[in-house]
Amino acid sequence: MTLEVVSLAERPDLTAAMWSMPSSWPRFMLQDLVAEVLYRRIAVDFPEYQLLALDDGGELVGRVNTIPFVWTGQDDDLPDLGWDGVLQRGSRDRERGE
Repeated sequence: MTLEVVSLAERPDLTAAMWSMPSSWPRFMLQDLVAEVLYRRIAVDFPEYQLLALDDGGELVGRVNTIPFVWTGQDDDLPDLGWDGVLQRGSRDRERGE
């Protein structure tokens, strides 16, 4: 099987299918205020960073959700709040045009 990797920016028609895919994350990961407010926005705010894998028939078979954020490269500059902190910082950076 050959996989084609596209971004959600290239294939916005796959947004609903992307969110409908089963998740391997534990349920609690998405049951907090930051995730509730910001996680679903990544498809709108950062579509070029949402990667989708399509099989030979064009069926969606995988996804990677990412978000860029400004980082100095130093460990002590990583967000203290883990992935929630990355969502917050990336969203803030986007608002600031960084």
